[in-house]
Amino acid sequence: MITGQGRVGECKNRTDILTSFLGNIRTFVSCHESLSVIQCACIFTINRLKIMARLIALLLICFCVVAETQGQENPWVPLFNGKDLSGWHIACKPQDAEKAFWKVENGAIVCDSIGRKDHDYVWLITDKEFQDFELRLKFQAFSDSPGNSGLQFRSRFDKTDGNGWLNGPQVDIHPPKPMSWRTGLIYDETKGEQRWIFPSLKDWNMPSEHEPKEHVMKYAEDGWNELTLICEGMQIKTIVNGIVRTDWNAAGILDNAAHQTHNVGRKGHFALQLHSGDELKIKFKDIEIRELADPSESARQSAIQKFIEVRRRDQLQNYNITVRETPDRWNVFFDSKGRFGFVVIGDHAMVVIDKATGEVRYVPGA
Repeated sequence: MITGQGRVGECKNRTDILTSFLGNIRTFVSCHESLSVIQCACIFTINRLKIMARLIALLLICFCVVAETQGQENPWVPLFNGKDLSGWHIACKPQDAEKAFWKVENGAIVCDSIGRKDHDYVWLITDKEFQDFELRLKFQAFSDSPGNSGLQFRSRFDKTDGNGWLNGPQVDIHPPKPMSWRTGLIYDETKGEQRWIFPSLKDWNMPSEHEPKEHVMKYAEDGWNELTLICEGMQIKTIVNGIVRTDWNAAGILDNAAHQTHNVGRKGHFALQLHSGDELKIKFKDIEIRELADPSESARQSAIQKFIEVRRRDQLQNYNITVRETPDRWNVFFDSKGRFGFVVIGDHAMVVIDKATGEVRYVPGA
Protein backbone atom coordinates (compact mmCIF):
# COMPACT_ATOMS: atom_id res chain seq x y z
CA MET A 1 0.00 0.00 0.00
CA ILE A 2 1.26 3.50 -0.87
CA THR A 3 0.64 6.13 1.82
CA GLY A 4 -0.35 9.73 1.14
CA GLN A 5 3.13 10.82 2.09
CA GLY A 6 4.52 8.30 -0.40
CA ARG A 7 2.34 9.68 -3.19
CA VAL A 8 3.48 13.23 -2.40
CA GLY A 9 7.11 12.17 -2.57
CA GLU A 10 6.51 10.29 -5.82
CA CYS A 11 4.79 13.30 -7.41
CA LYS A 12 7.58 15.60 -6.26
CA ASN A 13 10.19 13.32 -7.91
CA ARG A 14 8.25 13.27 -11.16
CA THR A 15 7.87 17.08 -11.04
CA ASP A 16 11.62 17.48 -10.52
CA ILE A 17 12.37 15.22 -13.47
CA LEU A 18 9.93 17.10 -15.73
CA THR A 19 11.28 20.49 -14.61
CA SER A 20 14.83 19.34 -15.35
CA PHE A 21 13.83 18.01 -18.76
CA LEU A 22 12.02 21.26 -19.74
CA GLY A 23 14.97 23.30 -18.50
CA ASN A 24 17.29 21.33 -20.75
CA ILE A 25 14.95 21.95 -23.70
CA ARG A 26 14.86 25.72 -22.97
CA THR A 27 18.67 25.76 -22.98
CA PHE A 28 18.68 23.83 -26.23
CA VAL A 29 16.10 26.23 -27.78
CA SER A 30 18.13 29.27 -26.79
CA CYS A 31 20.98 27.83 -28.82
CA HIS A 32 18.70 26.97 -31.78
CA GLU A 33 16.33 29.96 -32.01
CA SER A 34 15.34 29.17 -35.60
CA LEU A 35 13.62 25.92 -34.52
CA SER A 36 10.25 25.47 -32.89
CA VAL A 37 9.95 24.19 -29.35
CA ILE A 38 8.50 20.89 -30.56
CA GLN A 39 11.32 20.44 -33.08
CA CYS A 40 13.86 21.18 -30.38
CA ALA A 41 12.20 18.74 -28.01
CA CYS A 42 12.34 16.01 -30.68
CA ILE A 43 15.99 16.70 -31.53
CA PHE A 44 16.89 16.82 -27.85
CA THR A 45 15.13 13.48 -27.18
CA ILE A 46 16.86 11.83 -30.16
CA ASN A 47 20.25 13.04 -28.93
CA ARG A 48 19.52 11.66 -25.48
CA LEU A 49 18.59 8.29 -27.02
CA LYS A 50 21.82 8.24 -29.03
CA ILE A 51 23.81 8.83 -25.84
CA MET A 52 21.90 6.03 -24.08
CA ALA A 53 22.58 3.69 -27.02
CA ARG A 54 26.29 4.46 -26.82
CA LEU A 55 26.27 3.77 -23.07
CA ILE A 56 24.48 0.43 -23.59
CA ALA A 57 27.02 -0.55 -26.26
CA LEU A 58 29.85 0.36 -23.88
CA LEU A 59 28.29 -1.73 -21.12
CA LEU A 60 27.98 -4.71 -23.48
CA ILE A 61 31.65 -4.41 -24.43
CA CYS A 62 32.62 -4.32 -20.74
CA PHE A 63 30.43 -7.37 -20.08
CA CYS A 64 32.12 -9.31 -22.90
CA VAL A 65 35.57 -8.40 -21.60
CA VAL A 66 34.65 -9.55 -18.08
CA ALA A 67 33.15 -12.79 -19.42
CA GLU A 68 36.27 -13.48 -21.47
CA THR A 69 38.49 -12.81 -18.45
CA GLN A 70 36.43 -15.16 -16.32
CA GLY A 71 36.71 -17.82 -19.00
CA GLN A 72 40.49 -17.54 -18.78
CA GLU A 73 40.59 -18.34 -15.05
CA ASN A 74 41.26 -21.98 -15.94
CA PRO A 75 43.23 -21.70 -19.21
CA TRP A 76 44.47 -24.59 -21.30
CA VAL A 77 48.12 -25.30 -20.51
CA PRO A 78 50.40 -27.51 -22.65
CA LEU A 79 51.93 -30.55 -20.92
CA PHE A 80 54.22 -31.17 -23.89
CA ASN A 81 56.20 -28.34 -25.49
CA GLY A 82 56.56 -30.05 -28.89
CA LYS A 83 60.37 -29.91 -28.70
CA ASP A 84 61.65 -32.20 -25.96
CA LEU A 85 60.60 -34.18 -22.90
CA SER A 86 60.91 -31.30 -20.44
CA GLY A 87 58.36 -31.80 -17.65
CA TRP A 88 58.40 -35.59 -18.13
CA HIS A 89 60.60 -38.44 -16.89
CA ILE A 90 60.93 -42.13 -17.64
CA ALA A 91 60.30 -44.85 -15.04
CA CYS A 92 61.22 -48.47 -15.72
CA LYS A 93 63.39 -51.35 -14.58
CA PRO A 94 67.13 -50.56 -14.61
CA GLN A 95 67.81 -52.89 -17.56
CA ASP A 96 65.42 -50.87 -19.76
CA ALA A 97 66.66 -47.41 -18.82
CA GLU A 98 69.03 -46.97 -21.78
CA LYS A 99 66.79 -48.37 -24.51
CA ALA A 100 65.32 -44.98 -25.55
CA PHE A 101 61.84 -46.18 -26.37
CA TRP A 102 60.43 -42.66 -25.82
CA LYS A 103 61.66 -39.69 -27.86
CA VAL A 104 60.46 -36.54 -29.66
CA GLU A 105 60.23 -36.34 -33.45
CA ASN A 106 58.61 -33.62 -35.59
CA GLY A 107 56.63 -32.11 -32.72
CA ALA A 108 55.30 -35.39 -31.37
CA ILE A 109 56.19 -37.81 -28.57
CA VAL A 110 57.04 -41.13 -30.20
CA CYS A 111 57.16 -44.57 -28.59
CA ASP A 112 58.79 -47.16 -30.83
CA SER A 113 59.62 -50.68 -29.65
CA ILE A 114 59.03 -52.44 -32.98
CA GLY A 115 61.46 -55.36 -33.23
CA ARG A 116 62.41 -54.99 -29.54
CA LYS A 117 60.16 -57.14 -27.37
CA ASP A 118 62.75 -57.76 -24.65
CA HIS A 119 61.57 -55.14 -22.15
CA ASP A 120 59.29 -54.68 -19.16
CA TYR A 121 56.84 -51.81 -18.61
CA VAL A 122 58.29 -48.43 -19.52
CA TRP A 123 56.35 -45.30 -18.51
CA LEU A 124 56.76 -41.68 -19.52
CA ILE A 125 55.49 -39.75 -16.47
CA THR A 126 54.69 -36.09 -15.89
CA ASP A 127 56.75 -34.35 -13.21
CA LYS A 128 53.64 -32.59 -11.93
CA GLU A 129 50.61 -34.02 -10.17
CA PHE A 130 46.98 -33.17 -10.92
CA GLN A 131 43.67 -33.74 -9.17
CA ASP A 132 40.61 -32.39 -11.01
CA PHE A 133 41.07 -31.51 -14.66
CA GLU A 134 40.12 -31.77 -18.29
CA LEU A 135 42.92 -33.21 -20.43
CA ARG A 136 42.95 -33.51 -24.20
CA LEU A 137 45.51 -35.00 -26.57
CA LYS A 138 45.93 -36.45 -30.03
CA PHE A 139 47.46 -39.84 -30.75
CA GLN A 140 48.42 -41.52 -34.00
CA ALA A 141 48.03 -45.28 -34.27
CA PHE A 142 49.64 -47.61 -36.78
CA SER A 143 47.82 -50.59 -38.28
CA ASP A 144 51.02 -52.70 -38.31
CA SER A 145 51.74 -52.07 -34.62
CA PRO A 146 50.47 -54.94 -32.42
CA GLY A 147 51.21 -53.29 -29.07
CA ASN A 148 49.10 -51.73 -26.31
CA SER A 149 49.43 -48.32 -24.67
CA GLY A 150 47.47 -46.23 -22.20
CA LEU A 151 47.11 -42.92 -20.40
CA GLN A 152 47.50 -43.32 -16.67
CA PHE A 153 46.09 -40.60 -14.43
CA ARG A 154 46.10 -39.83 -10.71
CA SER A 155 48.94 -42.35 -10.50
CA ARG A 156 52.19 -42.70 -8.52
CA PHE A 157 55.36 -44.67 -9.09
CA ASP A 158 56.33 -46.86 -6.13
CA LYS A 159 60.10 -47.35 -6.11
CA THR A 160 59.86 -49.71 -3.13
CA ASP A 161 57.86 -52.32 -5.09
CA GLY A 162 60.61 -54.53 -6.54
CA ASN A 163 62.10 -52.53 -9.43
CA GLY A 164 59.17 -50.14 -9.24
CA TRP A 165 55.49 -50.10 -10.20
CA LEU A 166 53.11 -47.38 -11.36
CA ASN A 167 49.89 -47.65 -9.35
CA GLY A 168 46.76 -45.92 -10.55
CA PRO A 169 43.91 -46.03 -13.09
CA GLN A 170 44.53 -45.99 -16.83
CA VAL A 171 42.58 -44.98 -19.93
CA ASP A 172 43.23 -47.88 -22.27
CA ILE A 173 44.65 -47.06 -25.71
CA HIS A 174 44.52 -50.22 -27.78
CA PRO A 175 44.92 -49.69 -31.55
CA PRO A 176 45.14 -53.35 -32.72
CA LYS A 177 42.06 -54.78 -34.40
CA PRO A 178 39.65 -56.37 -33.62
CA MET A 179 39.72 -55.01 -30.05
CA SER A 180 40.42 -51.34 -30.80
CA TRP A 181 36.97 -50.56 -29.33
CA ARG A 182 38.54 -51.02 -25.85
CA THR A 183 40.16 -47.60 -26.22
CA GLY A 184 38.66 -45.17 -23.72
CA LEU A 185 37.67 -47.78 -21.13
CA ILE A 186 39.35 -47.79 -17.71
CA TYR A 187 41.81 -50.43 -16.51
CA ASP A 188 43.31 -50.18 -13.03
CA GLU A 189 47.03 -50.90 -12.59
CA THR A 190 46.85 -50.44 -8.81
CA LYS A 191 48.20 -53.38 -6.84
CA GLY A 192 45.22 -55.00 -5.16
CA GLU A 193 42.97 -54.19 -8.14
CA GLN A 194 44.64 -54.83 -11.52
CA ARG A 195 41.41 -55.34 -13.41
CA TRP A 196 38.95 -53.48 -15.58
CA ILE A 197 37.04 -51.06 -13.39
CA PHE A 198 34.91 -49.59 -16.18
CA PRO A 199 33.26 -51.78 -17.10
CA SER A 200 33.67 -53.58 -13.76
CA LEU A 201 35.27 -56.97 -14.46
CA LYS A 202 37.18 -59.44 -12.34
CA ASP A 203 40.50 -59.30 -14.24
CA TRP A 204 42.16 -58.14 -17.49
CA ASN A 205 39.89 -60.16 -19.81
CA MET A 206 37.46 -58.05 -21.85
CA PRO A 207 34.48 -60.03 -23.25
CA SER A 208 33.25 -58.99 -26.70
CA GLU A 209 29.78 -58.38 -25.26
CA HIS A 210 31.07 -55.00 -24.08
CA GLU A 211 31.81 -53.81 -27.62
CA PRO A 212 29.80 -50.64 -28.26
CA LYS A 213 27.64 -50.04 -31.31
CA GLU A 214 29.70 -47.00 -32.24
CA HIS A 215 33.47 -46.53 -32.00
CA VAL A 216 36.19 -45.00 -34.18
CA MET A 217 39.91 -45.78 -34.41
CA LYS A 218 41.95 -43.91 -36.99
CA TYR A 219 45.29 -45.15 -38.29
CA ALA A 220 48.21 -43.14 -39.65
CA GLU A 221 46.80 -42.99 -43.15
CA ASP A 222 43.54 -41.55 -41.74
CA GLY A 223 45.02 -38.89 -39.46
CA TRP A 224 45.09 -38.43 -35.68
CA ASN A 225 42.75 -39.68 -32.97
CA GLU A 226 41.44 -37.29 -30.32
CA LEU A 227 41.16 -38.30 -26.68
CA THR A 228 39.65 -36.28 -23.84
CA LEU A 229 39.76 -37.24 -20.16
CA ILE A 230 37.71 -35.32 -17.57
CA CYS A 231 38.11 -36.01 -13.85
CA GLU A 232 35.98 -34.01 -11.43
CA GLY A 233 35.91 -35.52 -7.97
CA MET A 234 34.96 -39.16 -8.49
CA GLN A 235 33.22 -38.49 -11.82
CA ILE A 236 35.34 -39.86 -14.68
CA LYS A 237 34.60 -39.27 -18.36
CA THR A 238 36.48 -40.22 -21.52
CA ILE A 239 35.70 -39.15 -25.09
CA VAL A 240 37.40 -40.78 -28.11
CA ASN A 241 36.97 -39.10 -31.48
CA GLY A 242 33.82 -37.36 -30.28
CA ILE A 243 32.23 -40.50 -28.82
CA VAL A 244 31.76 -40.85 -25.06
CA ARG A 245 33.33 -44.15 -23.96
CA THR A 246 33.27 -43.75 -20.18
CA ASP A 247 30.96 -41.66 -18.03
CA TRP A 248 31.19 -43.15 -14.59
CA ASN A 249 31.14 -42.30 -10.89
CA ALA A 250 34.16 -44.04 -9.37
CA ALA A 251 33.13 -43.53 -5.73
CA GLY A 252 33.84 -46.70 -3.77
CA ILE A 253 36.55 -47.76 -6.26
CA LEU A 254 39.14 -45.01 -6.73
CA ASP A 255 38.84 -44.13 -3.04
CA ASN A 256 38.84 -47.69 -1.66
CA ALA A 257 41.45 -49.30 0.60
CA ALA A 258 43.77 -50.39 -2.24
CA HIS A 259 43.95 -46.87 -3.68
CA GLN A 260 44.37 -45.28 -0.26
CA THR A 261 47.22 -47.67 0.51
CA HIS A 262 49.11 -46.53 -2.61
CA ASN A 263 47.93 -42.92 -2.35
CA VAL A 264 46.38 -42.90 -5.84
CA GLY A 265 42.97 -42.46 -7.43
CA ARG A 266 42.28 -38.94 -6.16
CA LYS A 267 45.43 -37.12 -7.21
CA GLY A 268 48.65 -38.01 -8.99
CA HIS A 269 50.70 -38.03 -12.17
CA PHE A 270 49.85 -38.69 -15.81
CA ALA A 271 51.83 -41.35 -17.64
CA LEU A 272 52.00 -42.77 -21.15
CA GLN A 273 52.55 -46.53 -21.11
CA LEU A 274 54.59 -49.02 -23.08
CA HIS A 275 53.21 -52.43 -22.11
CA SER A 276 55.61 -55.15 -21.01
CA GLY A 277 56.91 -57.24 -23.95
CA ASP A 278 54.90 -55.32 -26.56
CA GLU A 279 56.03 -54.14 -29.97
CA LEU A 280 54.45 -50.72 -30.13
CA LYS A 281 54.60 -47.71 -32.38
CA ILE A 282 52.45 -44.76 -31.36
CA LYS A 283 52.68 -40.95 -31.37
CA PHE A 284 51.21 -38.29 -29.07
CA LYS A 285 50.91 -34.55 -29.56
CA ASP A 286 48.89 -31.46 -28.52
CA ILE A 287 48.71 -32.65 -24.91
CA GLU A 288 46.90 -29.92 -22.96
CA ILE A 289 45.26 -29.66 -19.57
CA ARG A 290 42.79 -27.33 -17.94
CA GLU A 291 42.62 -27.70 -14.18
CA LEU A 292 39.19 -27.66 -12.56
CA ALA A 293 38.26 -26.46 -9.11
CA ASP A 294 38.16 -29.16 -6.46
CA PRO A 295 34.41 -29.69 -5.91
CA SER A 296 35.05 -30.45 -2.23
CA GLU A 297 37.13 -27.31 -1.63
CA SER A 298 34.24 -25.03 -0.72
CA ALA A 299 32.89 -27.64 1.71
CA ARG A 300 36.38 -28.01 3.15
CA GLN A 301 36.77 -24.28 3.67
CA SER A 302 33.34 -24.13 5.30
CA ALA A 303 34.41 -26.97 7.56
CA ILE A 304 37.55 -25.10 8.57
CA GLN A 305 35.48 -22.06 9.48
CA LYS A 306 33.01 -24.19 11.40
CA PHE A 307 35.84 -25.86 13.27
CA ILE A 308 37.28 -22.48 14.26
CA GLU A 309 33.86 -21.52 15.62
CA VAL A 310 33.17 -24.62 17.73
CA ARG A 311 36.48 -26.08 19.02
CA ARG A 312 34.78 -28.46 21.40
CA ARG A 313 36.33 -31.84 22.30
CA ASP A 314 33.88 -34.72 22.64
CA GLN A 315 31.72 -37.24 20.74
CA LEU A 316 34.54 -39.13 19.01
CA GLN A 317 35.22 -41.62 21.80
CA ASN A 318 32.53 -43.98 20.46
CA TYR A 319 34.25 -44.46 17.09
CA ASN A 320 36.74 -47.23 16.33
CA ILE A 321 39.08 -45.32 14.01
CA THR A 322 42.23 -45.79 11.96
CA VAL A 323 44.29 -43.06 10.34
CA ARG A 324 45.94 -42.51 6.98
CA GLU A 325 47.57 -39.43 5.48
CA THR A 326 46.20 -38.03 2.23
CA PRO A 327 48.35 -36.47 -0.56
CA ASP A 328 47.51 -32.95 0.59
CA ARG A 329 48.56 -33.84 4.15
CA TRP A 330 45.09 -33.80 5.61
CA ASN A 331 44.53 -36.66 8.05
CA VAL A 332 41.44 -38.71 7.33
CA PHE A 333 40.04 -41.08 9.95
CA PHE A 334 37.74 -43.95 9.01
CA ASP A 335 35.39 -45.85 11.27
CA SER A 336 35.58 -49.65 11.53
CA LYS A 337 33.27 -50.17 8.54
CA GLY A 338 35.03 -47.56 6.40
CA ARG A 339 31.83 -45.62 5.91
CA PHE A 340 32.48 -42.38 7.76
CA GLY A 341 35.55 -40.22 7.11
CA PHE A 342 36.65 -37.72 9.71
CA VAL A 343 38.65 -34.88 8.15
CA VAL A 344 40.86 -33.31 10.78
CA ILE A 345 43.61 -30.74 11.24
CA GLY A 346 46.22 -31.70 13.81
CA ASP A 347 44.46 -33.29 16.75
CA HIS A 348 41.11 -31.62 16.18
CA ALA A 349 38.22 -33.37 14.44
CA MET A 350 36.44 -31.09 12.05
CA VAL A 351 33.89 -32.67 9.76
CA VAL A 352 32.34 -36.09 9.16
CA ILE A 353 31.67 -37.25 5.60
CA ASP A 354 29.20 -40.08 5.01
CA LYS A 355 30.60 -41.91 1.98
CA ALA A 356 27.31 -43.63 1.23
CA THR A 357 25.20 -40.47 0.97
CA GLY A 358 27.80 -37.74 0.52
CA GLU A 359 26.30 -35.94 3.54
CA VAL A 360 28.66 -33.67 5.43
CA ARG A 361 28.07 -33.37 9.18
CA TYR A 362 30.05 -31.33 11.67
CA VAL A 363 31.37 -33.03 14.79
CA PRO A 364 32.12 -30.92 17.90
CA GLY A 365 35.84 -31.60 18.04
CA ALA A 366 38.01 -34.48 19.28
